[in-house]
Amino acid sequence: GMRGDEALKAVALSGPSGGFLPRFIKTEHLSAKIRKMLPAEMKAFDLCELQLDMNLFRQWGLMLGAGITIYGESADLVEQAYSASHFYARESCGKCVPCRIGSTKIAQVAGQLRERKLTRQQIDELFQKDGPLLDLAGTMSSTAICGLGQIAANPLMSLLRYFPEEAYAYAALS
Repeated sequence: GMRGDEALKAVALSGPSGGFLPRFIKTEHLSAKIRKMLPAEMKAFDLCELQLDMNLFRQWGLMLGAGITIYGESADLVEQAYSASHFYARESCGKCVPCRIGSTKIAQVAGQLRERKLTRQQIDELFQKDGPLLDLAGTMSSTAICGLGQIAANPLMSLLRYFPEEAYAYAALS
């Protein structure tokens, strides 16, 4: 169980590089391929029921690395996304443009969120279907030379996708 009987908030299956997943993932957030494998009436998948099986993770499009990080209810995922984003930006070798510029931009946006410089509307715009952050993350994932550039956006993107209320809690008042 969790220390202090704290409830499970999120899991990073490959550390922050895999992004943050909530304990209960709404089936609407899962791909059509995955939804077909689940009972039709299922509204959310309990991550605690997920088998740590590499073949299953590949089918689901999930990362499974050497470390799994567990976050309790008191964890600040905005702070975690900020820390990971800045780490990836610092660690970029700078050789390829998608990682060099992309990881810097992701870290800047995470910093703006953490410093309460983004309004709720701006936070929403970041994750819109054709929004600039989603587009940047996709470009980085498909064109960066190494793994760091391919995963650098995952902490911030998963925060916005699965934990929008945490991001909204950091929204600027005006």
